[in-house]
Amino acid sequence: MEIILFLFICFFKYILTQIEVTTDFESIIKNINENSIDSTDSKTIIDSTKILMNEYPFINILKDPPEINGNKNYFQKDDIINELDKLQSNFEKNSYNYYKYYQEYLKIIRLTNDFHIGFSYDSYNSINLTETIIISPFYIRIDENKKSYLEPNYLINYLKIEEEVPNFNRILEKKNAAIKSINDKDPFVFIRNFCKDYITFKNINAKFSFTKYYLLESYFYLSDCPLNSDEFKLNIIFEDEEESIDTSMIALLDDEYENDSNNQIYEYFMNFLKKEKENKKKGILTNRKLLKNYLKSK
Repeated sequence: MEIILFLFICFFKYILTQIEVTTDFESIIKNINENSIDSTDSKTIIDSTKILMNEYPFINILKDPPEINGNKNYFQKDDIINELDKLQSNFEKNSYNYYKYYQEYLKIIRLTNDFHIGFSYDSYNSINLTETIIISPFYIRIDENKKSYLEPNYLINYLKIEEEVPNFNRILEKKNAAIKSINDKDPFVFIRNFCKDYITFKNINAKFSFTKYYLLESYFYLSDCPLNSDEFKLNIIFEDEEESIDTSMIALLDDEYENDSNNQIYEYFMNFLKKEKENKKKGILTNRKLLKNYLKSK
């Protein structure tokens, strides 16, 4: 296992020679918006999605869920077809840019709360969405008394990109410090709200665990969590209130590397992610979790 994790880290170190490391999410989104989408494109996407969603076996249950103990509002009612129609109507009125359109479309798909529902890209050049890796500079450790503490993300150290992360040295200095708030929210609220519109879980506890362990303690793709640029900025206030830290998530950008299908390290990483998805379906401890434990031990 350590050999696999070592190779994984070598992969990340290798691609850092091929890619740009940045916290300028405004520029990232601006670049994405160079892709164009018009009303005809949108209608094609919406009409195709409606055809597929009408074959989805739970489409009517989502629209009209069963009552529980006489409570008609126990389950959220989601009319997917109607939401798709509203997206097309809003697009025709407001002409969303590419990134905004993607955000709104993904929110509708995620209303199914079904991991088996997804979509892929065909005619759109969306590489900066699908291949941009996002890493948080820290994660939140919660003790048995439900107190929250700051922990540096060890992936930042191992990739030797500390200088790219705003105030990462202060994050290291404040390791194990009790956190009062993140972006003016209680740490539990911050975790619950982070990327909440794009997470495919109905159970709030499952959403919380997914956000904490999968998004904030490891890495994720911009296509999975397309937040607005300011939402990647982070302000941490500690319980002693003596100081706060302003920092940001970091993005790893690549325009050409993914096209190199002959690269052995690239092939290895694809197999790594494939195995990770298989383990997740089986409920096995994921490679992301193993990676975090391995980095922490070094």
